[in-house]
Amino acid sequence: IRPVVPALAEFHEELYKLYHYYAPEYDLANIRVQAKAMQDKIPALKESKLSKKLESRQKDFDDAVLALSAECDAFMKTCEKDDKEAVLAGVEKVHSAYVKTEKIFE
Repeated sequence: IRPVVPALAEFHEELYKLYHYYAPEYDLANIRVQAKAMQDKIPALKESKLSKKLESRQKDFDDAVLALSAECDAFMKTCEKDDKEAVLAGVEKVHSAYVKTEKIFE
């Protein structure tokens, strides 16, 4: 099955590693690597255009991507410090923003 937005699928690959492997273990070095990897996926997400079938959802998608981008930026800053509680809260915020973006296609 082809993803609706390939760039969103690529972002999810990075988030998956963060959320399911590095955050539970609080592996800060790899959390920082994944934060950067997710941030690097944002430009492609911002450029993504939905198919004709979904074009009516483009504005909602663009708004959700902007919110996701803001959470990724904030998460990068949070990861500069070794504050476990703040970092793990940041992981949840990025994950929630991703879920909101994905729900546009339901």
